[in-house]
Amino acid sequence: MQYTNSKISTTLSTLTLGTALGLSLGGLACVGEPVDLGERSDTSTDEIGDGETDMDVGTDDSAEQGESGDEVETDSETDSETDSETDSETDSETGLEGPAVHIHVRATGDDFDHMDGFAGQTPQDYFYGIRSLTLYREPGDPEPMLVFDYGSDYVEASYAPGADTVVASVLAQDLEADTFTYARVTVSHVRLRIDATMHALDLDIPGAFDIIHVLGGDTSYGGETHDQGWWRYIFDAGLMQFPLKGQGGGPGVDAPIGAPISVVEEEGETALYFAIDLPVDPNVAEDVDIVMEFNVDDCFRWQDGAGEGYLEDVFDATPVGPEPITRMGANDSALYYE
Repeated sequence: MQYTNSKISTTLSTLTLGTALGLSLGGLACVGEPVDLGERSDTSTDEIGDGETDMDVGTDDSAEQGESGDEVETDSETDSETDSETDSETDSETGLEGPAVHIHVRATGDDFDHMDGFAGQTPQDYFYGIRSLTLYREPGDPEPMLVFDYGSDYVEASYAPGADTVVASVLAQDLEADTFTYARVTVSHVRLRIDATMHALDLDIPGAFDIIHVLGGDTSYGGETHDQGWWRYIFDAGLMQFPLKGQGGGPGVDAPIGAPISVVEEEGETALYFAIDLPVDPNVAEDVDIVMEFNVDDCFRWQDGAGEGYLEDVFDATPVGPEPITRMGANDSALYYE
């Protein structure tokens, strides 16, 4: 899918740039509204949605931190206990009794050969809400294997290059012995930050767009629940912030033409499909790790314009609108054992 721009404008009564700011976003056809900046949430990883879930979810080791007031072991106590630790302690952390399969989401910034002729940028503060993973023996498999499913909840996984987030841990014995050739991952939302320059009032204002798109229905974020298609863009210029939000019509997640990953908007959700070659053995004797890897090198794409003050490979915008966004989303994917 490719996206083109249509004009959208909003009157910001409390935050102005000396005039009303209207942002033209890819394909938008509705009027944006001022948004309370208090709705923005802090950057975090391994965030799970507001609803309840029966799944036991692993966490990224790098994100674990002690809390104020926790008892701290001395080095000697830690050293004496380390040698006696076994896989059973890991089981107690995940709540699973027996060998587990830990599902990771990992991002890589390895160079990707873009052939679309557009400008690109690797997003900052880049996160996806992961909801489920299903494996197929072949496309159209009438009885695919559901590995995990959080329903309307999600685990928020970082897509920063090099990031690794455990999004689920399941009992190996609950899986089916077979070889699977296709994977389906459903996602709740994507949020990211893109450097940009706003050209207004004869000024070139450096800043960034903070972007969130809701990709699956009934998604809780920032203390509110949103339908599929809700979006919010905030141009952040430091002391000045210019927000815009709406429902439907925004640029969505997509993959390069010809890439081995496809994005499908289904009823109330967005699914990523990609080919794999994964034999599954439910009788493993110890924990195993499965990695879903996504390439994010310059995966936010736009068409450079020729406006006054515009620069090549800079995401430029004016009060009339930004340069046309042509695509956002991972370039490539893989699923493998580690």
